[in-house]
Amino acid sequence: MPDNLVSFKGVSKTFSDGNYTVQALKDISFSMKPGEILGVIGESGSGKSTLAKVLTGLHRVSSGQILYRGEDIVHYKRAQWHQLYTKVQMVFQSAVGSFNPRRKIGPSIEETICLLCLERGNKAKDMVGELLKQVGLKESYRDKYPHELSGGECQRAAIARAMAVHPELLICDEATSALDVSAQAQIIELLLSLRERQNMAILFITHDLPLVSNFTENLIIMHAGEIVERGTTKNILENPQSRYTQALIDAIL
Repeated sequence: MPDNLVSFKGVSKTFSDGNYTVQALKDISFSMKPGEILGVIGESGSGKSTLAKVLTGLHRVSSGQILYRGEDIVHYKRAQWHQLYTKVQMVFQSAVGSFNPRRKIGPSIEETICLLCLERGNKAKDMVGELLKQVGLKESYRDKYPHELSGGECQRAAIARAMAVHPELLICDEATSALDVSAQAQIIELLLSLRERQNMAILFITHDLPLVSNFTENLIIMHAGEIVERGTTKNILENPQSRYTQALIDAIL
């Protein structure tokens, strides 16, 4: 079995509307190991969210390879992506927006269980209750609508839904950006607890360097679609090699 969980090899992504072309990713190469916590840092437009979307099949790459446990996934068909989603899950910035506003939290989580875990009926309902407990929510939250939850509570519910399949990799795309500092800390603590329990890898994408400096093992710094620096979190913070990284660090001192 390959040592790496995920490997990007020369991945590029170009968007074009016929008149205007944007290269969102430029020759991106990096790897993640099972259980690793990797932070991806960059400002708006750096390509960090596009990176997440090509990894999950929401965008097709223009060139390059993305390997998951050694298998190239860039040409996967729908059924293959469906199978991959039992191993890879994603949590978005807008937790409220990721739920159907007309459905209660319980049925929304249950739908994921039915689609990806092949459980039905009382078994699926029992799983919803257990998942809510795992993320620190009372079982009664299954009967609430998304707008009835606070931002932090809704993000916990989104994480519960993602954890239904016991993923090997959880991608968090600005998952704490809309939360206040207290709620951010609680979500990070929850993610670390779940990671310890399930030994899952976390790809944490954000613009917030101070936030990730406290819990990630390794960092990737992105700017204008390129990786300008990568390494251990400690080495990058103590000895940045690129001017852009240094500017990010100077901005928080």
